[in-house]
Amino acid sequence: MLEDLSPRQFEEYCQVLLTCHYRCKVELTKQTGDEGRDLLVHHPNGLEVVECKHWPNGTVGRPVVQKLHSAVLTANSIRGTIITTGRFSGEAEIYAQSLNDVKIELVDAAKLDYIVQVAFPQGTLPTNLSAAIRTTPDADFPQIFAQSIFSKSRYQCGTGSKPHVGATRVTHYETFFIANYHADGSVNTAVGEYSQTWDGSVWISANGDKAGFGSPRSHGRKLEPLVPLAEALRTVPGQTTPPKLQPYKALAGMKTFIVDHCVKPISYRGRNNVTYSATIQPSPNMIVIDSLTLCYVPFQEFVLEVGGVRHEGEVDERGSPPQFQVTCPSLSECTVCGTATTADNQILCSICFRPAHRWGLFCPDSFQCEKCGSVACRNHTVRIGKAFACTKCGTGGRPLGARWLGHCLFGLATFTLIALAALITLVFFLHGVSDIASTPTLGLAAIGTVLGIVAWVPFLMMILQSAVLQKHKGLAYPKLLAQGEPTKQPDWLYGKTS
Repeated sequence: MLEDLSPRQFEEYCQVLLTCHYRCKVELTKQTGDEGRDLLVHHPNGLEVVECKHWPNGTVGRPVVQKLHSAVLTANSIRGTIITTGRFSGEAEIYAQSLNDVKIELVDAAKLDYIVQVAFPQGTLPTNLSAAIRTTPDADFPQIFAQSIFSKSRYQCGTGSKPHVGATRVTHYETFFIANYHADGSVNTAVGEYSQTWDGSVWISANGDKAGFGSPRSHGRKLEPLVPLAEALRTVPGQTTPPKLQPYKALAGMKTFIVDHCVKPISYRGRNNVTYSATIQPSPNMIVIDSLTLCYVPFQEFVLEVGGVRHEGEVDERGSPPQFQVTCPSLSECTVCGTATTADNQILCSICFRPAHRWGLFCPDSFQCEKCGSVACRNHTVRIGKAFACTKCGTGGRPLGARWLGHCLFGLATFTLIALAALITLVFFLHGVSDIASTPTLGLAAIGTVLGIVAWVPFLMMILQSAVLQKHKGLAYPKLLAQGEPTKQPDWLYGKTS
């Protein structure tokens, strides 16, 4: 495996290896001018200088050990280490053993293989050195999740009986390598050198099929503080899949992605007064990647049952402030008009427990019952005189009917009158009765046309909203803290009739 690595890739591999071996920060130095210091291990009690020699079947002699000895003294380090894929000569071993001012440790191919087996069981980072994103513990999730969606601003059941609410969640962990990177690129032109630097974070999936900048599955937000995977699994058990990529291959994949996507086009004017174009792009040897972490990102599916109604979808808890990012068709679609809703303009019907738009001039999809105080969707609201009531309280009331019909009746009547007026005007005009087809008549017809079009605007808006629904799939519900102990049921949502 290591034989196929380039010298720089071997240094990167040793960086990850020593990070796991010592469990502290290991810094990778620049490729040129390192003065015999390829890696700097920041131990709690001091600095260790490491020299990496990728010489398969080769021999490291005494001069290499002497050079590292000088580098350790210059850096005021506690010790030094030479790691090689070959072996050490007898003179090199004798010189290292004879030192009494600092310690130089020699790691040959056999010892390196042992360290690799301990640090990378099955070729991957060990579980206790992997990280995961913290989410709500399973014991607290049902109440907090239901309370966040059925918040007081979104659900009002008045004095009616409270429904039974239950929430369950199944967690799977997707595996990604994440790291920080720094890249330099330059291009020489006839008028000088142009350079560019890139910094940030990069990730690659554990099977190598996708990569990107920033954070995986983050919806444009930064990852929450990571916790050890073992700690996350204690509170939120879930299925994990071991990564297929080994750490050194993850680093190579990240570099390839950075080279392909860190591109800056430039234009410059040459000495002959002609404009030229060029591209600045980093080369692999000008990219430094550090803080490589194997991160387990939770992928969670939920089932929310309210009064016998099931809502199924996906939930993502990341964000600051914390939010439940919910992808669920039955929660993101208004049951009255069939268009998209958001957590801000949404109510949940106290009768059918399905979403509708909060009452508005163009979205009269919900009404408050004047008898019990609950808020119900239009489909479960009736009119009693001039008052509105839910179908439980107003059994003898008159149904409101379809929303679009009320919006369009005026427009339909107006267009009918305009069509009749235009037809009459046309008949009289053809028969030579010009007084009927006068300018005032035509003006009134134009005004009626404008009013008719305005009357149809809400209906047209409803049609256009259907296109929005195809793009709007997610809902962001603010994460509300549990009221009392997780086993205590909030009075506004659970319990007996008040």
